[in-house]
Amino acid sequence: VPGARAWGAHCAAVCAALGVPCTVVDVSVDRADPAGLEAAARAARRAALLEQGGVVALAHHRDDQAETVLFRAVRGAGIKGLAAMREFQPDPQGFLWRPLLATPRTELEAYARRHGLVWIEDPSNADRTHARNYLRHDVMPQLTARFPGSAASLAGSVAGRCGDAP
Repeated sequence: VPGARAWGAHCAAVCAALGVPCTVVDVSVDRADPAGLEAAARAARRAALLEQGGVVALAHHRDDQAETVLFRAVRGAGIKGLAAMREFQPDPQGFLWRPLLATPRTELEAYARRHGLVWIEDPSNADRTHARNYLRHDVMPQLTARFPGSAASLAGSVAGRCGDAP
């Protein structure tokens, strides 16, 4: 992926400044994966992180959760799919932990700016040919304009209630 080496260097520099250990691991992605490039890359990254064992903390936030619920709903997911991302997700090699699922993106960005944090935006996030980006940039803003609490409702009520279903 273009820029991946620079992202790794950025992470290493931030961790060094904070005194936090950092290991950058390269992964290979099958571009012909039937699940699609984005899904294949996500699976490869997750597998590499979990190989380290323990708990992997991910930065998914409330807006990501709302987009996931909406994406899965339009694809016809059932109750388990509409539960979207779980805060704690066990894996044979450890756990995935998403501590920010109730936090809106705007709150995280405001915090980062207030504290002078520097981050890298993945340029592919602007590519509206990806279904999730279309939902993020075109659909969610319209839903939010018409129904201001829609992200919270999708992320909390829908995902939460579906996650509680037997």
